[in-house]
Amino acid sequence: MNMARIISFFLVVSTGMGCFINPTFAADPSSHHEAGLSATTMPEPSKLTTDPTFKPEVEKIVENYLLSHPEILIKMTQAFEKKQVEAQKRQADRGIVATADKLFNDRTSPVAGNPLGKKVVVEFFDYQCGHCKHMKPVMEGMIKANPDVKVIYKLLPVFGEVSQWTASAALSAYQQDKAKFEVFHQLLLSEKERLSKEKVMALAKQAKLDVKHLEKTMQSELIKNELNTNLDIATQLMGVTVFTPVFVVAELNDKGELLPSAKRAFLPGAVSQSALQKELDEMKR
Repeated sequence: MNMARIISFFLVVSTGMGCFINPTFAADPSSHHEAGLSATTMPEPSKLTTDPTFKPEVEKIVENYLLSHPEILIKMTQAFEKKQVEAQKRQADRGIVATADKLFNDRTSPVAGNPLGKKVVVEFFDYQCGHCKHMKPVMEGMIKANPDVKVIYKLLPVFGEVSQWTASAALSAYQQDKAKFEVFHQLLLSEKERLSKEKVMALAKQAKLDVKHLEKTMQSELIKNELNTNLDIATQLMGVTVFTPVFVVAELNDKGELLPSAKRAFLPGAVSQSALQKELDEMKR
């Protein structure tokens, strides 16, 4: 008996939803022998969910088959993961188009690399995310190798109150002094100890930022709106469960717009410099 028949038949027995039954299996008595069921013991489809002894028998058939053919489980898992990745990419692409203006042209978002670059890499990250910290040398290498690329930082605090505080401080630092923000940014990503509010302010002072002014401005509506916007964009890209790091690579026109036909890519999780470079190399400009 082939796997498709086993699974579809099992769905009927376990859920009682007759619309999932395989008509061939139900109609072909010869297939019952393949499963170890005789025509005389095979109940009518309408009785599948009323016979208390039948469901355990079918469960045992499925179990024995899967134990004898474990490679089926691997194939099923691989097929499921492939579909999940494809679905995620489709959702992300729709999100990129829908949020393009805020994604690529929000002046509150910190920028690195070439501010006039038409090739753009957007990074969603949290300063307390270990994988984001591991991306630090990757991003540095990518920026150095691509002087024509614009990098946009989207702060996405997903690790609670301290992450929220740190993101607010970083955005406020960018508004205060862009060069000092970059120093602060690197210090935060390089910090090996768990961040605290006190540690964040100490690093801000080390970056020669005006800490008193920083503490005042980080509670501004501008900063709050930026973080809320970032979360909204991330939700449209990723769905209900947002995570870091995430990268969007895209090509913009001379007006900073994302054209419908423009090349774009969504890269979830930590990636290698070569993976980023591959996407950048496929851009027209």
